[in-house]
Amino acid sequence: MNGHIVGLWKRAKNGAHSFAYASEWLQSRFATPISLSLPLSSGSYVGAEVSTFFDNLLPDNPDIRRRMQSVLGADTVQPFDLLAAAGADCVGALQLLGTPDMPEVRRVEATRVSDADIATVLRAYRAHPLGMASEDGDFRISMAGAQEKTALLWYENRWHRPRASTPTSHVFKLPIGRIEHAGMDLGASVPNEWLCSRIAAALGLPVARAEMKRFDGVAVLVVERFDRRWSDDGTWLIRLPQEDLCQALGVPPGRKYEADGGPGMVQIMDLLLQSLQPHDDRRTFFRANVVFWLLGAIDGHAKNFSVFLHPAGRIQLTPLY
Repeated sequence: MNGHIVGLWKRAKNGAHSFAYASEWLQSRFATPISLSLPLSSGSYVGAEVSTFFDNLLPDNPDIRRRMQSVLGADTVQPFDLLAAAGADCVGALQLLGTPDMPEVRRVEATRVSDADIATVLRAYRAHPLGMASEDGDFRISMAGAQEKTALLWYENRWHRPRASTPTSHVFKLPIGRIEHAGMDLGASVPNEWLCSRIAAALGLPVARAEMKRFDGVAVLVVERFDRRWSDDGTWLIRLPQEDLCQALGVPPGRKYEADGGPGMVQIMDLLLQSLQPHDDRRTFFRANVVFWLLGAIDGHAKNFSVFLHPAGRIQLTPLY
C-alpha cells in the first residue's frame, strides 16, 4: 500500500491460497487490514476466505476475464494468475507485485494521450480488455464489475496513460449495450447512469463525481475515483484503502445479489455498525436503497456499495457509484 509491504499472498501446488501480513506492516502506524474479512493478525489465512477477497478485485464478466488472460498471457483465468499480471493498479490501495522490491510511488510517470488516442482505446475494448494491450506491458490494471471500462490519469489538465507505479484517477465506462439473454437494451446506460447519479445527489446522497464525455465520437461516463487522493504538495496520487461489501463480508462475486445467497440489507446494516459514523452511514445506505427503488434501479447488489478501511478495523461508507 503506497510503497509499504503489507503481506504475502501465495498459491500452493495443490491450489490452496494463503495470505499473511508482514510483521513490519503489523507494527506500522499505518497498519490497516486489507479487508474486514481478513483482520490484522500475526497468523496466516488459508483457503476460500483468501481467494474470495482477491477474486472480487477482478471483473465479474467471464468474457472480460478470458480476454484478459489472452492479452496478459496468463496461464488461467483464476485470480492468482490474472492479478499476478494485472494487479499493479487495483481498486483500493493494494498493489499486487511479484517482487519484494517496492516501486517508487511518490512521483507521477505517465504518457499524455489525445482524445483520438482515447477513442482508439475505447473502440478496441474487445481486443484490449480494460484498455490493456499485449504490446503495452507498462499499463496493467484490474477493476471489478461486469461493464466494459478502462481508466486513465487526469494530470496537469490533460489525460494521461499511467506508467510504472502511477495509479489511474478516473474510470471510463462504456455503454452496456444489448444484453441478449435478458432481452434488455442498455445502449443508453451512459446518460441513464449520469442522470440517476444527479438525481441521487439532488436528494442529498453522497455520489461519486461523474460526467458524460465524448472522445472522437465515442460516448463514455467518466467517473472520478474516490479511492485516490492527491498528496498535499500535489506531486503524487495516494491510493486509499477500501473494499466492496462482498469483500468485507467474505462473499464471492458470483453471489453478489441477495437472491443468489448474497448479503441483504440486514447483514449490511449490521456491518455498518463498525463505521466511524454508524448512524450517518446506516441512514445513507437505507436512503440509497429507497432512491434505487424510486428510480427502478435493479442493480443495488453488495459489490455496488463500498467502505473505506481505517486502522483498528474501523470503516466508513464511500460515496455511491
